Amino acid sequence: MNENTLYFIDYKSYFKLVNIDYSKLISNKPKTYINNMLLNHFTTLEGRMNAIKSISNSNYNIPIYINSHLLFFKVQTNPDIWVNLFHIHNISNKTLVFSNGNTLMVNRSNKSLVKSFNSATKLYAIIKGRE
Repeated sequence: MNENTLYFIDYKSYFKLVNIDYSKLISNKPKTYINNMLLNHFTTLEGRMNAIKSISNSNYNIPIYINSHLLFFKVQTNPDIWVNLFHIHNISNKTLVFSNGNTLMVNRSNKSLVKSFNSATKLYAIIKGRE
């Protein structure tokens, strides 16, 4: 997972990581993988999630903020698909268009997708304002 990550699909016991130029299956739960990444920066996923809940006054579909290149928000359940805010170029007809032209069709309405996108964007503005 790096600044080129577009999205990941959570299959519960493993996940598919999709980057700009490749995709791969990772034999770990995504939250465990992310938590291990965050531990390298002296924090945990639970700590980040609790902080975001507090900042956003929300307990539903909490985005996952990792760093200034990775902020994921959920766009689908069953399987859970999380997209990186920083690579979304457009949302249209239940389809996300990424910065490299790749597309991803999901089973949520455009209105719901745009609302989640806007919430993640507002959260990032709050985070940047506190740095």
